[in-house]
Amino acid sequence: MLYVQRSVGITDKSFGLLRSTVEGYVRCNERLRSKSLKLAAVLALMAEGQGRETSAMLHTVSRLVREREASREAMDGRLESLVAAPLRIYGVGPQALCAKLRNDVRARKAAEEAERKKQDTFDNLILKDSADPGARARIVGASAWLVAAPAGSAYAGAKSQSQMELAGAAQTVRNSTIVLHDSVIDFERRRRNDLKRALSELIWTEMAMHARALELLTEAHQVVNDTNFEAEIEKVQLILNELRTQSAN
Repeated sequence: MLYVQRSVGITDKSFGLLRSTVEGYVRCNERLRSKSLKLAAVLALMAEGQGRETSAMLHTVSRLVREREASREAMDGRLESLVAAPLRIYGVGPQALCAKLRNDVRARKAAEEAERKKQDTFDNLILKDSADPGARARIVGASAWLVAAPAGSAYAGAKSQSQMELAGAAQTVRNSTIVLHDSVIDFERRRRNDLKRALSELIWTEMAMHARALELLTEAHQVVNDTNFEAEIEKVQLILNELRTQSAN
């Protein structure tokens, strides 16, 4: 029982912390994406009124930044649906896995308490009947098997009924124990597999996003460094020469 309660408590707390951390990480990515999209908009705005090469460079970098943020948005969607959402089944609510296992623990405790009360009732009947010198009874194991009761005893019917109720309560304890055992095994297996899938998806999604981001940023870096401004400079020189000529005339 203590192991089950400890395992459920640790799982409830740690999985909840992991889920809330992933959700916070997604929110931070949303803010970062908003800032990056603003940067892309500023670059596109700067491209207006620039020379052809400069304008092309700015438009290209702006587009690549937007594409990178599209991949970040896709990553956030996967983290929410494939990492955070599956972990919510361990949270609060009657359908939560931790709550279900706690209910199984309470059901077994209730069954044990009911069996104890039935045992006490049966033992009291045996003690009352022991005053009759003709009564011969003994308690064997938890079921307190009745060997014999004197004919016409006032407690015979009550003993028989109490014995059946005790046997039923003992069977309920056995059944609840089996259910709890199976629930614990399923819970331990599932929480480990869910954790494995969540971490695997988290790492893979991050890898995919950063690989795409590296590809886009590499292209942007290449575009910036390959842009040649000499044609624009020559155009500026022509304009200045024309202005100088007009001034001389």
